[in-house]
Amino acid sequence: MRVAFGTVLDRAWGTTLGVVGQRKLSGQLDLRADDGKTYAIAFTDGVVVAATSPLASDSIARIALTSHLVSSSQIGEITRRLAAAPERDEVEVLAETTRLGVEHVAILRRKLTIARAARTFSVDRGEFEIVDEVGIPVRPDCSVPLGAVMFHGVRMNLSEQRLAEDLLELGTSYRLREISDDDLDGFQFGTDSGLIIDELREGTTLAALEANHRDVEPRTMKAMVYALVTCGACEAVGGKPVDRAAAHPPPPPLSRTITPTSRTVTEATLVSRTSTVRGNFASRPAVEMPRRSTVDLPRRPAVETHRAADITTPPTGISIKRSNAPTMMGQQANQAPHTSRTITAPRTITSRDRAAREIEALIATRIAMIERNADHFAVLGIVPEAPVEAVRAAYFSMARKLHADSLKEVGIVDEAGHGPRVLAQLNAAFMVLSDATRRRDYVSALKRGELTAVAPRARTGELDKSELAMEAFQRGELALRREQISEAVDELGKAARLAPQNLDYAALLAWARFCASEDKQSISGETRRALLRAIDRSSNPLNWHFLLGRIERILGRTREALAHFQEVLDVNPAHQEAAAEVRVLLTRTKESTESKGLFGRKR
Repeated sequence: MRVAFGTVLDRAWGTTLGVVGQRKLSGQLDLRADDGKTYAIAFTDGVVVAATSPLASDSIARIALTSHLVSSSQIGEITRRLAAAPERDEVEVLAETTRLGVEHVAILRRKLTIARAARTFSVDRGEFEIVDEVGIPVRPDCSVPLGAVMFHGVRMNLSEQRLAEDLLELGTSYRLREISDDDLDGFQFGTDSGLIIDELREGTTLAALEANHRDVEPRTMKAMVYALVTCGACEAVGGKPVDRAAAHPPPPPLSRTITPTSRTVTEATLVSRTSTVRGNFASRPAVEMPRRSTVDLPRRPAVETHRAADITTPPTGISIKRSNAPTMMGQQANQAPHTSRTITAPRTITSRDRAAREIEALIATRIAMIERNADHFAVLGIVPEAPVEAVRAAYFSMARKLHADSLKEVGIVDEAGHGPRVLAQLNAAFMVLSDATRRRDYVSALKRGELTAVAPRARTGELDKSELAMEAFQRGELALRREQISEAVDELGKAARLAPQNLDYAALLAWARFCASEDKQSISGETRRALLRAIDRSSNPLNWHFLLGRIERILGRTREALAHFQEVLDVNPAHQEAAAEVRVLLTRTKESTESKGLFGRKR
């Protein structure tokens, strides 16, 4: 029976989920995005017990790999076994294939549920409904606090625009309610969040938090506040209504060039095969809501559709082509095959279209800024007083969108090279504003009216070797985070060649090559030497100790791996990843010892 329904834009998405948690509802939330993808979250008494996502990045193999519970060499066998047993529990299949221990299986289930439920925060437009029956597989031994889903979803998936809108609606001043330590642990903020929690108990604002904790990424603090407020653990005042319908208008119809072929597309082929959500929203009749679990989630009025003529086009001189696969609509019997014709018809706008428009607008506005010699702060979209964390966040947010792979993914063909030109300017701005000395000199030059002495060099991208090396290093770091290992090796190799004296560049390059190598044993000696040199002379030895620990763990050298991870924890006890690695290794050691004790002796 339907309990509630609405759209993603009715309110902050966390508020919608928070109602489920605070009212301790049981049932299932089904979310259908405008691009046709479907997601589902199952609840029991307000606790998340299962979730599904159609995205490949949320597959069990990918989650297990990124959680370092399996190796890349095992992925092929895992995939084959999952395909051969689609009716079986996917976690059990993976556990049998890789011989995961009981504790690791529980960890994987929780990570999988959190990642898939949190992915709903990435949906910008779509409709949802909450029903009082569950249609996706649920395991009794898997439950995840809603706060952990909120925190992960906001931190990893919510767009910057929606995060700003949601926080504006939720409030500007916050005070933590009375809450137990166990309940706080359920949010999975990490052990280094204690000082932030203490400030929230006294009452504070986001601006104050960011000023007092410059070592913490601003988005992480925003995600903490967002999760606490929407879960009812934190009071918020000063909220303002947000007209999301105006901020996110429905996409206009597009003019497309259609090339008909002899292929006939049936209605069945339009149904997504990746969704595990039951039924379809339109087929469910509206029913009277049950007394116990009725939720008041009013929908906003429908928004008037915009016409194509209402959309602002890029400035004159900016020409960016879009590469789109034609839409197959069938072919009339008297029509010759492969005859091109141009028609104008409304169609469903996909997330790919929206991403392309966002990138095109970004390029157009930044090109206009470059042409009028805008300063670095304006190009990055930050205020002159912005802390270095804000500089990094703004830079990486735009740099990811302008990456060649991102342009290709959304079908943008940038023949004029505007994207690289904007990226060069962003790189120059980041190099200056992220360095205290350069930033101070730059601000002084701005005040003296000497911007033209600085801007032309940045505009042409003629950076010195050290700047080019840092730029390549940052691209390599970004590629590693995106698991694009071959690209990371190329970029980090450039950085190491441009700055051969920089041991950090050499160390991360060695790690990337180790990750890319199929024969990790043969390359391990060279990798160890590079990381040990960085440990001896680097300003950040903990990072290299941690990576050395991972190398030893991958190679099966448990004692050496534990030594490196413990070295990290001795200096930084709050290092969550090192602590998790130690727990996993100790569990494996215990299981190995018990196994030998039972079966290892010969009689």
